[in-house]
Amino acid sequence: MTKNVVYTTGYCPFCTAVKNLLERYNVKFEEKVLESRSEIEKVKKEFNWRTVPIVVLNGKFIGGFDDTQALIKEGKLDDFLAGNGD
Repeated sequence: MTKNVVYTTGYCPFCTAVKNLLERYNVKFEEKVLESRSEIEKVKKEFNWRTVPIVVLNGKFIGGFDDTQALIKEGKLDDFLAGNGD
């Protein structure tokens, strides 16, 4: 099963932007809202990433908003969703 997850916080404008972007491209995803500082730090460490949002498409870590936007601009979104992305 395809696993698309967006890790967010309730106060992050880039989190809102990436969710809107994915919704615009009809990407179904689960949002996991990180509510405490310890949750945020744990997930950032897990993905070796410094900021939120943290985007995972088809089980593969993509990055944040800019990375997701670049993936779309490069025409690679469908490949990642189909499991063919690198």
